[in-house]
Amino acid sequence: MKNLVFLILLLSSLSSCNNLELLEETLPPPSCDVSDPVNSLPWLKKKTDKILQEQSDCPTGSCCLTEVDRAIYEGKTVFVFGVNGMGNMACCGDYLVYSCQGDFLGTLGTSKVPEVENRKVIWKSR
Repeated sequence: MKNLVFLILLLSSLSSCNNLELLEETLPPPSCDVSDPVNSLPWLKKKTDKILQEQSDCPTGSCCLTEVDRAIYEGKTVFVFGVNGMGNMACCGDYLVYSCQGDFLGTLGTSKVPEVENRKVIWKSR
């Protein structure tokens, strides 16, 4: 009986190690090795500052809400710039995908960047 209990404990510990490995594989990589990409990546800070400047001239409610999402594409962190029209169809636009280095990778939903995973909003213009 003791051997059976030992064997069960051994097998369950081995399977939990496998689960840990699977969990590690599904976790997204850090955002370009920085905890606050919007303020730590110069190109991203420049883009978000420019959006804020352009929208500061708009009367309230007339401009679109722009957001930046962090996502995973081909195993790497990317940033998706999107427009949320909040009911204003004139505001709806493309979702532009950039690498950690600020290189334009393509438009989300096209053959260049068909889809991304683990998308999470990290910045909104308003």
